[in-house]
Amino acid sequence: MNKIKISLLNKLIILSIIILFSFLFYLSVPALYDYERLQNQLKLELSNKFDLNIELSKNIKYRILPSPHFELVDSKLYSDPNLKSEIVGDLKNMKIYISINKIYSQNNLEIKNILFSKSVFNFNKDNIDFLISNLKKKPSKKIIIKKSKFFFKDKDKTIVIFPISHLIFNHNKKKHTNEVKLNGLAFNSKFYLNIIKEFKDEKKINFNLKFPSANLSFKNSITNIKNGGEKFKSLLTVNFLGSEVKTEFNYDNNLLKFLSKKSKISNNDLKYSGLINFKPFYLESDINIEKWNWVKILNNDYLISNLLSSDFAIHKNFNSKIKIKIDSFFKNKIFKDGNLNIVTENGKIKFDNTYFELKDFGNVIFTDCTLFNLQGLTIFKSNVLLNINKSKKFYNAFQVPISNRKEIKKINFVIKSNLSSNTTEILDIKIDSKDKKELLENLNMIINNNEFKILENTSNWIEIKNFINELIKEINLV
Repeated sequence: MNKIKISLLNKLIILSIIILFSFLFYLSVPALYDYERLQNQLKLELSNKFDLNIELSKNIKYRILPSPHFELVDSKLYSDPNLKSEIVGDLKNMKIYISINKIYSQNNLEIKNILFSKSVFNFNKDNIDFLISNLKKKPSKKIIIKKSKFFFKDKDKTIVIFPISHLIFNHNKKKHTNEVKLNGLAFNSKFYLNIIKEFKDEKKINFNLKFPSANLSFKNSITNIKNGGEKFKSLLTVNFLGSEVKTEFNYDNNLLKFLSKKSKISNNDLKYSGLINFKPFYLESDINIEKWNWVKILNNDYLISNLLSSDFAIHKNFNSKIKIKIDSFFKNKIFKDGNLNIVTENGKIKFDNTYFELKDFGNVIFTDCTLFNLQGLTIFKSNVLLNINKSKKFYNAFQVPISNRKEIKKINFVIKSNLSSNTTEILDIKIDSKDKKELLENLNMIINNNEFKILENTSNWIEIKNFINELIKEINLV
């Protein structure tokens, strides 16, 4: 009887098939686990090694690819094992990846990392420490979150929602650091956040936040952390539109004091100081700007698009008072210097008693001045007082023809602008304290028929001059 000869290649193929099927059989061992006991094992492992208090779903499925893992649907995450009434996360889809080395025995089960997806996480002032405490600990495993949402709430009211595209929480053994890398969406803009907790220096945390579409980034280094975060010192660097703002912070028991450190905006020195009280929230600051570049601010598409957005609003609990002293204006033929007062209160921005000194001929004062959202529209309304100390220089500045010149000392008017639709209306006008209501119809016609647009033509001196000439001509006809 002839012996069957098998070539070396065929032997290798057969051996490979045997090894492959043996390996697949080995990987399929968890399918034979006692799943009722497995649920408790996984729960205990997540609590002990990840500090995650999760009520796991009984619906557990084992998958081999892309690597051995258990898949669970509709589990619940709690911030504290003793407070089951407070749910931090609704885990719609959860994958628990396990070590291949020990899957032959259910008793030796070891979790490698966890993936949450299509889940919802709810945080508030009482459970926010859940995030911070996990950052400070030294996990040996990785936590991944994909296509989920973070809700930050004040009691039952949602303050802000962050859709999360991808988040990785990991411990870097070589660098001895905890690292968080996050891609998400905030205020309709993509952002990237990196956080590093250094364990070599137990009192140091660094973070880097970027908004690419706004050309905006934040870098912060927090040190000297005491009493669980009740007291710390930090240096924050903000980069935007080619400017760099550095701020030193000192926090002590709900009071945050800040001071500028060699800050510059458009190569001009910027100085400021102030404080923030967190209970209740209140911001107060004094700012000094060497040279204000109004044109650059108005040309910031990100700022303007958010200002004119139907979602534009100031949170009613955000109360602040900011005083800005402007030493000069960049390439401006009208304004000399000024004081800009910004007050936020009950969802509105107020600019009361804002004052600008005009070059050579007078000043302008804004009172009852507010910026607010009305039915999805951004509205600016103000009482404006224009004091003309030197009428000749006023007329010369705008090159008004002699035939249209009349002695005027004060022009007081109420203006209302719909910034969303770029329309403006004068509601009332007085010239030298005399009512001139007969002017309103013609002035509003000039304003709304004119191609001059406030936000678009601020930097165009010829457009400004022509527009002012039309208004002056109409005023001097009365």
